[in-house]
Amino acid sequence: MLKRYQDFITESLSRVKRFNYVYDRFIEIYNTQIVPKIGEVDEFKNHMLSGVLSKQDEDEFHRLRKDLINLRNDFSERIMGFPKFYQKLFSSLAHGTSDPEEDFEEMQKLMNRTGYDLDVIKKLFDPIVSIFISEDFKNFIEKNSLDSQNGYIDIYLYKINEKLNLETKVWLGGEGWASTLTDGDHDEYIVKYAYGYHKTKYGQLVFEQAGISREDFIIESLEHLKDHMKSDVFPTFVEELRRSHALKFEIYEGDNYIICDDDRFIINYDDIYSDFIKFDEINKELPIEEFKKILISSLNRETYSLPNLNFQDTGDEIIIS
Repeated sequence: MLKRYQDFITESLSRVKRFNYVYDRFIEIYNTQIVPKIGEVDEFKNHMLSGVLSKQDEDEFHRLRKDLINLRNDFSERIMGFPKFYQKLFSSLAHGTSDPEEDFEEMQKLMNRTGYDLDVIKKLFDPIVSIFISEDFKNFIEKNSLDSQNGYIDIYLYKINEKLNLETKVWLGGEGWASTLTDGDHDEYIVKYAYGYHKTKYGQLVFEQAGISREDFIIESLEHLKDHMKSDVFPTFVEELRRSHALKFEIYEGDNYIICDDDRFIINYDDIYSDFIKFDEINKELPIEEFKKILISSLNRETYSLPNLNFQDTGDEIIIS
């Protein structure tokens, strides 16, 4: 790990050390030789500098431009190196105790050691630089597929955009994920509730980006979870009773077994069991503890990352929060 860490740092230093000269000279040529002749440039086109700059200065400008492109590519590789030192899954942020601001600070400390401090990054994405290499921050993210890697890279890009005012929409969880909430995607509500988004600072950022409140998210999630229980979990549970134990049972509605209370979801398995043993005399042969195991197994199988939630068994109910 020490060797990899050292490689991560040293691979970029030699390139970045020359950066200030490259940037300053690039901007100097633009301001003193290009703007006075053709004005401010808002789009770079091939051969547009022919006749504007001397052959020597044009060659130098293009070398500097290539250096800036290489530095951006190197910066992308440094960002892609974060998974070596941070957990790789979106969900580790969603149901973890990490603070996005603290995570960013730690990642930026690592970047600082490679030479890419915030001042260098701001210059690297200077609007003039972006025009002449035909790539703004959004294009940079898309070209390198940085928005489909992991949650920590999402946080890093999100915070870089925020701190440097790069005017780019950086989606947490990948482009379009937050919009699935505003579009009313039932599965996404259940997944994010199961992962515990409503309990973390990362989740709060996702809600803000989607334009919904934590309270509205919880209300919607519990309603979708209730529908999910009736349409998916209970049928799986009934089928498992039949397949594994040759026992018959039907749950026709299920509303009377489920309570949504504040930010908690309550399943009254004692009432379900009471109806179960009334349904057929032979059902009494199945102990309530075994019955409960089958119910929880069905719940786990159909409801994604249930273990990430607070799971309380009162003896009569299962409370999920």
